[in-house]
Amino acid sequence: MRVRSCLSMACLCLGALALVACDDKKAATDKPAASATASAAASAAPKPATPSATVTASASAAPAAAKSLAERLKCDALLPETPRNAAGLLNYKLTQQATCPECGPTCSMVKPDKPFEGVAVSYTCNAPYEKASADKQIDELKKALKKPVAVTLGRGGVMGEKDAGAFYSATAFDDDSDCKIVVDWMRGDKKLVEPLLKLALASVKQADLAAAKK
Repeated sequence: MRVRSCLSMACLCLGALALVACDDKKAATDKPAASATASAAASAAPKPATPSATVTASASAAPAAAKSLAERLKCDALLPETPRNAAGLLNYKLTQQATCPECGPTCSMVKPDKPFEGVAVSYTCNAPYEKASADKQIDELKKALKKPVAVTLGRGGVMGEKDAGAFYSATAFDDDSDCKIVVDWMRGDKKLVEPLLKLALASVKQADLAAAKK
């Protein structure tokens, strides 16, 4: 009984579709002659001119968007492998991120066998820091960090614990470039923070920044 009902419904559906198709076809063939004349006149109308090849070529030759500072500064050049190993950072995988494209890159290092231990080195190099501005930021960090210790590298900085001790953070202002460098160490041996900060400060040069900004 159910099969017979389904077949009946299918026949009804097919019949409806056939009627619609038939009506469409009839409407297309039963148009008056005036309509055919109008169609012929419309087809004879001149077509608009196509854009010249010169315009197309010039449009396709538009310059590509300039890369951000975070893309132009490369982590493998800022933190070369040999000095990294000498600083005690052996067997760390280096990756590059652009958390602040106009500021500079963030270079992350993680050990493959210890994914929850690692370090991030963030560069902010898009504008020079006046002494008063740098000193103000250092004073604010001293209040925010737990057990703050002064950093004597570059133009000075501070390091200490943050986020309830989950991270050990060090910030310093470079003395021969426009960069502020922040090292955030997650777990692991925090004694490596200062050697890494020293390497980061030594590897970045104002000449490299100027070339990257062009």
